[in-house]
Amino acid sequence: MKKKWETAKLKLKGFSRKITTKLFIAMLFLVLPVNLFAVILNSRGVKTMGEKINMSVSSVMKNHVTLLENKMSVGSYWLWYMKYNNTNGIAMMHQTDDEKYEYYKILFYYDFKKMLPLIDGMDRYFFFVKNREDLIVWREENKALSEEKAFIQKEKEEGTWEKGWSLKNINGRDILCLYAEMNDVVYGGWIYLDVIQKKLEQDIQYEKDFCTFTNKVGEERQGKIRITAQTKTGDIYMNAYLDEDEIFGRIRDANIYIQAGTIITLFLFPLLYGVIHHLLIVPLKSLNRALKHVETGDWDYRITESAHSSEYENSFQAFNLMAENIKILKIENYEKELEKEKMELKTLQLQIRPHFLLNAFNLLYTLAERQENSTIQEIILYLSDYFRHLFRSGKNLELFQREQYVIEGYIKLAKVSYPDSIDIEYNYDPEIMFVRVPPLLLHNFIENIVKHVVKKECVTHISIVGQYEEQHVTFMIMDDGPGISEERLRDLEAYMESGTEDASHIGFVNSLKRLKYFYGNEARLTITSAPQEGTCITLTFPYDLEEIK
Repeated sequence: MKKKWETAKLKLKGFSRKITTKLFIAMLFLVLPVNLFAVILNSRGVKTMGEKINMSVSSVMKNHVTLLENKMSVGSYWLWYMKYNNTNGIAMMHQTDDEKYEYYKILFYYDFKKMLPLIDGMDRYFFFVKNREDLIVWREENKALSEEKAFIQKEKEEGTWEKGWSLKNINGRDILCLYAEMNDVVYGGWIYLDVIQKKLEQDIQYEKDFCTFTNKVGEERQGKIRITAQTKTGDIYMNAYLDEDEIFGRIRDANIYIQAGTIITLFLFPLLYGVIHHLLIVPLKSLNRALKHVETGDWDYRITESAHSSEYENSFQAFNLMAENIKILKIENYEKELEKEKMELKTLQLQIRPHFLLNAFNLLYTLAERQENSTIQEIILYLSDYFRHLFRSGKNLELFQREQYVIEGYIKLAKVSYPDSIDIEYNYDPEIMFVRVPPLLLHNFIENIVKHVVKKECVTHISIVGQYEEQHVTFMIMDDGPGISEERLRDLEAYMESGTEDASHIGFVNSLKRLKYFYGNEARLTITSAPQEGTCITLTFPYDLEEIK
């Protein structure tokens, strides 16, 4: 019985130390009657006021949605009408002669422009004739159209045209944009939403209200009431946000019972404040002080004060542990970023070689003297692909099929310099094309073979084998060149094992480091060679195809 009593006392002590228990008791005996009275009256007033405001604002928004839908309907109909019923526009589309095309284009342009003041449709219209790469833009004001044309040109070049109605932004202004495509013509236009937004905010008649347009229901925002209306066309949502304090503050200020409760609370405030300050504010200040130290970068600061509640004790311990972990993580991340930057620098040193560019330019010059234009075009296309692959959009790994494409292009270029001297064979497992590798990893070894092994007086046979088995990838790059001497091979293996670099070994050392950086310590780079028999470079690393599905 005594043991059970001691256990019950410990449980009661732990319960009484909880901040929720202390706060509940304080609120129960000090302010519960007043707050309960205030909550009942305030909730009724808030509910009634909220319903009325919702109905009123929804009505205003529906009117604006209707006006917007009318603009959308009129604008889209007018574009369709001018596309299919305007004789000058039809004649322009069917012209093959440039002069006649320009003649009907001018007539079509002014047919369209003189109707703009008569219709309440979109703010901007455009027609884009694809086979002529010709862009026509209209607006009612007689101002330059450079911004509009630049926006449409950018949309076209980036391929971000979305058929139908969609929300976009031009020079900081939200627009509702229409794209339609028929045969060789893309036509459309847009409505500036900031004008509608400003008018809607004025009609709602609240000082702190604001409106947004989204392609889905607007997100909830703390302290705001959201009211949404949807268009029937294009799934465009008009969202109005009203400030809760501005709306319901009037009810609280006017409610006499809440005022009475506030007065009572003021009389009890010193006692309530003392309790809350002792239980909440003092330890909270300690926690805030610690957070400020962390904000200034002092990761060695720790909370040493004792708390009066188990929750704050847990918070202090969690903060100290968090600060220690973050300090360790920052050091690790800093070291990792340094290693990554160093790796990227070495990768560029490995990839961008002056002799490669110089050889390419010299080859282009020689071919230009010979007037071998088709070969020049192929080389320029290869160089374009090469540098696009090299300066990819921030990616670390690329699908091997992209690497293979660049390798095949390089072999074509090399065969121009060494005709009938290169015979290459590719043998890949089907899974290899789904493997991701660091860009130009294998390409660098192929380039090395062409540079040091291939000779004009004989045929060099190159073979690339790719195998995937049990979540491991193996690439073998083989040639039948003069090979590498045993002394030089031992020297090369020693450099790769130690990670030491010099000008003659940087390619192999950096390739191994890149493999280990991306695939871990299981990655391997081995070189086997025999004089007068050839060389085989083998790359092995773990790779799980299941992770990319």
